[in-house]
Amino acid sequence: MNRYADILLALLLAVFTVQAQAGIVIGGTRVIYNGDKKETSASIRNPDRSGVWLVQSWVDSGMKGNKTPFIVTPPLFRINPGEENILRIVRTGGSLPEDRESVFWLNVKS
Repeated sequence: MNRYADILLALLLAVFTVQAQAGIVIGGTRVIYNGDKKETSASIRNPDRSGVWLVQSWVDSGMKGNKTPFIVTPPLFRINPGEENILRIVRTGGSLPEDRESVFWLNVKS
């Protein structure tokens, strides 16, 4: 009986000690760019009450050395506690295949 109580106590402690800390929150897991538009956007929010973050963002193709036909503005900014900022992803030109989708990665680092 004592062993079951020890196991139960260990499980309860494990459940209550797990924490998640998010410095910034991105408004979605995917950003879809419609080919007929010039740009799209993604929101970045700082839910923290005291932490100030410096946020850097860029788009890449996942392969080294490949240039992407997108830029992110602002590429580097400060986000204060409780604030939200909008990242604009702008197409700069370049050719994309018309017969299939293309995948690029939006990277956000704080």
